[in-house]
Amino acid sequence: MITLNRKQLADSLTLLSSALEVRTAQPILGYMKLEAAQGTATLTTTRLDATLSVSVPCEGDDQVCLLFAPFRDAVKLAPDGQIKLQRFENRIEVIAGRSRHRLPIYETDAFPEMPVETGQTLSVDAKRLLDAVERVSPCADKREGRYAAQGVCLEATEGELNVVAFDGTQAGIVRLIDSELTFQSTVPNVAVPALRAVLADRDTAMLTVNENSLTVECEGRKMVTRLLLGAFPPWRMIVPTETPHSVTLTSEVRDAIRRCCVTASEGNLVRHRLKLEFERERLTVCSYGGDGESIEEVPVNCPTLNGESLTVKVNADQLLTFLEQVNTPELRLKDDKSILLLTEGDHRYLHATLRPDA
Repeated sequence: MITLNRKQLADSLTLLSSALEVRTAQPILGYMKLEAAQGTATLTTTRLDATLSVSVPCEGDDQVCLLFAPFRDAVKLAPDGQIKLQRFENRIEVIAGRSRHRLPIYETDAFPEMPVETGQTLSVDAKRLLDAVERVSPCADKREGRYAAQGVCLEATEGELNVVAFDGTQAGIVRLIDSELTFQSTVPNVAVPALRAVLADRDTAMLTVNENSLTVECEGRKMVTRLLLGAFPPWRMIVPTETPHSVTLTSEVRDAIRRCCVTASEGNLVRHRLKLEFERERLTVCSYGGDGESIEEVPVNCPTLNGESLTVKVNADQLLTFLEQVNTPELRLKDDKSILLLTEGDHRYLHATLRPDA
C-alpha cells in the first residue's frame, strides 16, 4: 500500500497534466507511472516529445502505471487527508475518504523510458527563465512547414544565453545570462507547457543540453524534452544596425493603439492594421482598411524628425502583445520599410512593418 498527502498529490497532478497526451493511439500515454520507494513517490507522465516527473513524500513501496484522468479527478474531488493506493487483483484501488475507485493498471516496464542524457550543464534563475519563455512564446511560429522555428530556442553564443522565438514577421529575444557555452536548443511548442510547469514557483533550474534533448531539473521536478532538429532561423541577421530615429512608447501610445483597433480591418493574414505617423512631438495612430476609421494623437519626443514625418504600417495585434509585457519601451526605426526594433532592459522585440501599399 502507498499513502500520499491529498493536497501535495493534487498539486503535482495538475503540473503533470501539461505533459500528458490527450488523444493518442498508444493507450500507455494516457497513464501515469508511479514509483514509490524510501519515502518518496516519483510521478511521471509523457507525450514522448516531453516527459515530466514530480517527486512527493509518501509511505510504502510499489511501482505501477495507473490511468491518469480518473485518478486526477478522484484526488481533486477527495476531502483533505490521505490518499491510499493498494493493488486489488489486476487493478489499483484508490481510497479517498469514504470513496473507493478501482482503476486499470499497467506494469511500469510498459511505460516509455525517460532518456538519460549527458551534455553541457548550466544553472539559471528559474523565475527569469520562466519570464523569458512567457515573453517570447507568442512569437513562436505555429504555421505548417516551418518545423525548425516551431518552438522556443535557447541559444548560447557570443558570450550570452538568449531565449528566442521567431515566426518570420516578429521575433522576441530575452537575454538571460552571460555564458561561455555554445549551443542552440529549440523546445517544440507542444513541450512549452511542460517547461512552464517545471519552472513555476521554483528558484533555480539546472539545464543539461545535448544535440537531441534538453533536461530541466528544478527542486523535485524534472522535464526531458526532445529538441527540434535543424537550425533555428538566423534572427541576428535581421536585427537593425542603423536606427537613427528613437521614440519612447508610453502607456498612452498603447491605449491609443488599442482604441484605434475598434475600426481596424480584419483580413485573413493581418487582423488589425494600423498606421503610425511619427513627427517630432506627436504620434498619430490611424486605423485603415475597415468600414470605419479611428484616429488619435498622442505626444511623443522624436528630435531627429525635424519638420518631417515618418509613417509605418503595423500588425496591431502582434505589437500590442509586446506592449502589454513592458512599461515604456524604446522604439527604434530607420524608415517606413525597415524592421522596427523595440527594447526594454534585456527584452528585444523585432516587428516587420507591412508594405507601404498594404
